[in-house]
Amino acid sequence: MSEQKIFFSKDNLIRYVKTFSPAQIFIVHGRTFSRLSVAEALSDFRAVHFTDFKPNPLFESVEAGVKAFRENACDLIIAVGGGSALDVAKCVKLYADRDIPLIAIPTTAGTGSEATRFAVVYKDGEKQSITDACMIPNAILFDAEPLKILPAYQRKATLLDAFSHAAESYWSIKATEASRAFAVEALRIIVSLQADYFSGRTGDAENLSLMYAAYLAGKAINISETTAGHAMSYKLTSLFGISHGHAAALCNAGLWRFMQGSAAVKELSAIIGEKTFRRLLTDGELIYPLKDATAADFDSTLELLTHSVNPVRLKNFPVPLPEDVIREIYRGILRGEAIE
Repeated sequence: MSEQKIFFSKDNLIRYVKTFSPAQIFIVHGRTFSRLSVAEALSDFRAVHFTDFKPNPLFESVEAGVKAFRENACDLIIAVGGGSALDVAKCVKLYADRDIPLIAIPTTAGTGSEATRFAVVYKDGEKQSITDACMIPNAILFDAEPLKILPAYQRKATLLDAFSHAAESYWSIKATEASRAFAVEALRIIVSLQADYFSGRTGDAENLSLMYAAYLAGKAINISETTAGHAMSYKLTSLFGISHGHAAALCNAGLWRFMQGSAAVKELSAIIGEKTFRRLLTDGELIYPLKDATAADFDSTLELLTHSVNPVRLKNFPVPLPEDVIREIYRGILRGEAIE
């Protein structure tokens, strides 16, 4: 694959799209698409709009997308949205036509999917991780406009996803000098702007910086992959319907506490400060009980979570992670215990 092209101007993106002389574009997007100026910018092209997916998309949506792509003889894919839209579009490319150009237009400062060879879909309630270098988009448009209409919860959850990517990449045993450089730059941007972003006080320049930070965090995990925080997060997402970034951050907060004294935490503490995880997560909208601790099925839910963790992802974690520690981290999450 040639080097990824990055655009900060819709006009430059449109000129790039025209170089392919597309007969019909396959546009994967969510409900906010019509409210974005990029929708008008793309309106001169013939296009099929695919919206048949939900957050944490199902594999059945990918199958429907591949069918629609083929039936309409599309020859270029554009994904406009958060991680779900990008992951669906990436999978459509993989299963329909690996050589088709793919353009990503992220609408959050979060998933970093525009930088990675990974996609996540769910089948029969279980997370399926799909990996192929062909899914890395050919080009990206970074546009701050979508962040202005992003709901507060999604602003927080998606940025926490980027934060989790960068932190996990840094301490992954697969980390390299390059991945750690991407991770550190992402963390510094996120930490410096997080408070204003969460409260809606950032402008276009700051929002673009955060989108770029999420992209850098994506580039970091594209090298190092994620670790225990993500491995522990997926069942929380499917069981309780919370955002993936929210779930990953809750897990990483518990892991951060467990890792105190490790070399990775000492290094990260020097970079971002020891209280960063606590400051990011002690928010009433993000810390709340996911399960009534007195419910009859509390223990069975706790055991289900404990035994749901993907052992492959745990291998990237820098210290041994016993089952009893995983159980206690989940217990704290289910009870909504504040991060200390």
